[in-house]
Order: sequence, then structure tokens, then C-alpha cells
Amino acid sequence: MHPPRVPLVLRVGVTGHRPDRRKRPDPDVAAIRAALAEALAAVSRTLHGVADVSCGVFAMSEGAGQASVARRLRLVSALAAGPDQWAAAEALALAYELQCVLPFGRQEYAEDFAPSFDRLPTDRAGREAQLREAGVAEADYWRLLDQATAVFELDGRAARSAQGARAPDSRSYEAVGRALVQQSDLLLAVWDGQPAHGSGGTARVVQEALGRGIPVVWIPWGRPSAWHVLLPAWRRVEAPPDPVNGRVQLAGVVRDLVLPPGAQHGWKDQDDLREEYFAEEQKRGNLLHGLWSVFRNLVCADLFRPQSWTLAASFSAFRVDPFWQSTREQAGREWTTKQSAPGAPMDHEVPAGVRSFVDAAFLPHYAWANGLSMYYGNLHRSAFVLNSFLGALAVFLALVGIAAGLAGQQQTPWILTELVVILGILGLTHVGRRRRWHQRWIDYRTLAERLRLARCMSLLGGGGPQVVHASHLAAYGNPLRTWMHWHYRAIERAAGLVPGVHITREYLASCGEFWRESLIQDQRAYHGRTGDQFSALDRRLHRAGNALFVLTLAACLLHVGHLRAEGDPRFAWIPPAVSGWLTLACAFLPAAGAALAAIRSQAETHRVAQRSLAMQDALQQLQLDLAAAPAEDQALGSQHLRDCADRVSDLMLRETEDWRVVFQDRPLGLPV
Repeated sequence: MHPPRVPLVLRVGVTGHRPDRRKRPDPDVAAIRAALAEALAAVSRTLHGVADVSCGVFAMSEGAGQASVARRLRLVSALAAGPDQWAAAEALALAYELQCVLPFGRQEYAEDFAPSFDRLPTDRAGREAQLREAGVAEADYWRLLDQATAVFELDGRAARSAQGARAPDSRSYEAVGRALVQQSDLLLAVWDGQPAHGSGGTARVVQEALGRGIPVVWIPWGRPSAWHVLLPAWRRVEAPPDPVNGRVQLAGVVRDLVLPPGAQHGWKDQDDLREEYFAEEQKRGNLLHGLWSVFRNLVCADLFRPQSWTLAASFSAFRVDPFWQSTREQAGREWTTKQSAPGAPMDHEVPAGVRSFVDAAFLPHYAWANGLSMYYGNLHRSAFVLNSFLGALAVFLALVGIAAGLAGQQQTPWILTELVVILGILGLTHVGRRRRWHQRWIDYRTLAERLRLARCMSLLGGGGPQVVHASHLAAYGNPLRTWMHWHYRAIERAAGLVPGVHITREYLASCGEFWRESLIQDQRAYHGRTGDQFSALDRRLHRAGNALFVLTLAACLLHVGHLRAEGDPRFAWIPPAVSGWLTLACAFLPAAGAALAAIRSQAETHRVAQRSLAMQDALQQLQLDLAAAPAEDQALGSQHLRDCADRVSDLMLRETEDWRVVFQDRPLGLPV
């Protein structure tokens, strides 16, 4: 009945040095575990406190005896020996959910814990026995892995020499660190404070987390009890001193991560549509909703093809399909058929279990955001089209009585009709502004585009680039401090890792094809249609405006000629009433031309056409890059594919932000 809310979820990642006396002193394991437990408990207390006072913000528990917020704490770990496993054990004891991202397949990764063995036994019992002998019984890898709700196995490379010695590629650990950061809102780092000396180490993970705006709880390797919070430079704010190991600051960080913008400080932006969004209902069709589509299709139609007029005048533009049903049907086609060859099946299909999980996590939210954005976008654009034409009509009604030679009360019906038209303009503008059609269109579209990308990104571990915009656009607001970004992040963190994924050659091939055929090809087709439509719209509106200007010039010349011919017997055959109609033409034709110019300006027809054609070219290049991504077993092809996917996401997010900036200054107004 309404857009779904999401549960209260927080993802805590963990990274840390592996015990190695050749690189650093032996750790005080008990002290480090105590610090980890203390930080995790502080996060848990804060999150449960937020849940107790946020019943109207998050989804409620199902089947609970009393109304309470659905809440979930999640630890994301690579389960490496040392802090990764210690944190996992402490988190499970505090009722955290455990999810794991591994650099290799789980069997291959197990050999990391016994480097003195050439190869571990293949049977589970023998493997665990040797792991215990190697000194990892305290936080057994297999025991923790069995308790994980999702395990995401990357395609790391672990080569072997001719003598059988194992040589893992350091880029595999760099990849797992990147994936860990992508699935974290807060990072626990057991770190000695030294700079990075290579790829994939703890220092590099901390650096990447801070670069992405993720707060880090730093537990020093040598003095774990003195842990404190590191904030990215651009997120630092003045805070009161905290004498108790950063717990006060950590509580503030957690609240800031999970609460909507301003909620922690008790204020609400007047432009924040979060509450209005969750109160939305399924929309029905109406005459105003389809006016923009009909106008656009008529202007862009091929005048010599009858079927073009039939399509332009189709009543389908005035209907609103059920958001969930239409989105689900479209999603089903996206998974199984190629967009470049409609009806042709995919060469490599994403596994059915993965498809079901991804659609359940993202599709209901995307369906509402996308459906509502299109509905309010059509209302807003239909309203300014109608206002523009009604303004020209008001001019016509003001002069038609004079042109017809009416006098006195004979002009009353025309004057009253003009009054009704003007009141209609005022009423439509008032309703559109009061119900904020324009802002709803922009906000809901922004949310829908983030969710479209999040759904695709989840196949490769989730996360994605942050919204970045030029400093001169700061006056339009920081996208990261909007309710749309908060809701998108809440949906993404609630989804978590796709369970049961082992990145193989077949999986990479299916993901690459899905990105190329379903996302990029669909966006290329959309921008191609939009570019062609808006180019035609801009060109024809411009030509129509010029034609009206020429007709106005002709009417003025005729009017001057008629006035000079008055009293001349040679022109006695011209009716005197012609002067009134020429006066009407001289006033109405420029008004009609101004209406077309206003529509052209308000719709940004030229800019939209240029941007869409540029996006089409850029997406084609990225599609070629994705097609060249290697799909081999244990070859880190996922990282090449992920890099290409990040570039696609960055391009689409920047285009969305540019669109938001352009149309934010185009609210509905009077045709003056």
C-alpha cells in the first residue's frame, strides 16, 4: 500500500594484522579481544537505543508481541587469522550477524592458516585437526564460517611453484580489503599505526575506508585499551572531549550513520520529503498525467505516418501501471533476455538464487521510487505545458470580443472565460507547488537511480562510488546529506552480501553479460530515444516559434496596410472588421510563440538532448570495456569487472547529479 521501510541495520567491518613476530611484537590477545568486545558492545547499545526511539523511521518487527523496530547488527570479516577471527567470535557472542568475504574459495583460503604445510588434507576432519595443531583452535576458521549468514568468495589467485609451494597473489588480499570496505559502515582496525608497505595490508584498508568517508575505530596493536575513533577529514566536527576511550564519540558516529539527516540534532529540513515519501500510495491515471507525453509525441511525430498520430493520441499515456507488477515483469526480462536483441536469451544467466535474493532486497524499493518519479515528473511537465498554452489562450480571449466587433455586455462571456482561464492557471500553479510535484520528481528520481545501480552492484559485492560534485555546485546541497541518500544506504546495508556466491568463470560471464545487456544497453537505448526525441522537440518548437514570429510580422504589415487603405475607395471591398482580427493576430501569435519558447526553456530541450547523446557515446565505450573483462577461474577477473562497473556507476551518478542541478531551478511557475 505504501513504499516499504527498511530495518535498522549497521554493518561493522574488521581488519587487523595477522600475528607475525617477524614484523611486530606478539599481541596481547586477551587485551585486544577485550577492546574489540568493548567497541562492539558500545555500538550495540547505541543501535538499540536508536531503535527504542525511532519507531516511525524504520520497519517494524514482524510477529513481535509489541511494536518494536526491526534491528540487526552485522559484522563483516575476512576471517583471517588474528583480529578478524577474534572480532567474529566476540560479535557472535553479542548477537551480531556474521557475514564473510573471502579472497579465495573457502577450501583454498583454509590453507592460509597453515603455511608450514604443503597442502592440507581434503577431508574436513583432517583439515580441522591440522588447523588446531597450527595454533588456530581459539577462533576456528571452519566453525566461524559455518555460523555466517552469507559468504562471498572472490576469485583470488594462489599459484603454486613446481615444487608445490603455495604463492598467493598479494592483489587477492587487496581485493578482499576493498570488498570489506564496500560492505562496511564502520570499520574496526587492529593496527600498529605504521603506514602501508604494500597492497592488501591493514594500513591500506584503513586508508581506503577513510577515503570513502567511513569512520574507523582504531585499536592500537600495542595498547589496545586506548582505542579511539578516526574520522575522515571532511567529516570531522568539533566534539566534546571524551575521557572514556572514545565511547561517547563512537555513539555519536553510530547515530549519525543510521539516522536520517538532522534527526540526531532534532531538526528537519523543510525540503525533506522522507515522511511524505513513505505516505505515498499507488497512483491512478488522470488527464493531466498524460498531457506531457501526448504533447511530446505529437510534436515529434512523423506527420506523414498515420500510425505516429495514433501512438501520439494513445490513451495509454493517461494510465499508471501498478508500480510493483510492471517493475517485476521488467526485471524478469532483464535477467533472461538481451536488450540488444529483444527476445534473444542471455548466453550466461545469473544463478536463480542470486537473482531471487537481489530482487527481494532492492526491487520493491526501486519499483516505488521509479514509479512515483515518473508520475510526478509527468504531472510537473504537463502542468507547465498547460500553463503556457493557457497563458496564450488568455490573450486570445481578451481580444476576440474586440476582433468580432462585440460591444458592452456582448463581451461578457469572453471576459468570464478569460477569468476562468486565469484562475485555472493560478489554481494549477498553486496545487503543483503546494503538493511539490517538482521536488518529488527530482528526489524520487535521484533515489531510483541510486537503487538501480545498487541492484546491479550487489552482484559484485555491493557498495559503489560516492556522489561527488564540483565545489561550485555546493549551493545546491550536499547529495550525501539528503534523505534520498540515507534511504538508499539503509536499503543497501539491509541487503548485505549476496549469500552463497563463489566467483567463478561462469559467474563472471553472467554478471558481465547482465551489466552489458541489461543495464548499459538499456541506458544506451533510453538516452538514444531521449536524445532523438528532445532534439526533434527542440528543433520543431524553435521552428514553430520562428514561424509564428514571421506570421506576426505579416499580420503587422497587413494591419498597417489596412489602416492606410481606410477611406480609399479602391479598397472598399475589405470589411472594416478585418482590422480587429489583425489586431488579435498581432497580439495572439507572439503570445503563442512565447508559450512554445517557455516550454522549450522549461524542459531544457537542447541541453537534455546534448547530454543524452553524450551519455550514449560514453556508455558505448564502457560497454566495450566490460566486454573485454577476463572471465577466468582464480584470475582476479572480478576486480577488472568491478573497476569497469565503478566507472559505469560513477558516470551515471554524475549524470544524475548534473540533471538534478539543472532541473532544481525549474520549479512550476506562472507563465509570465
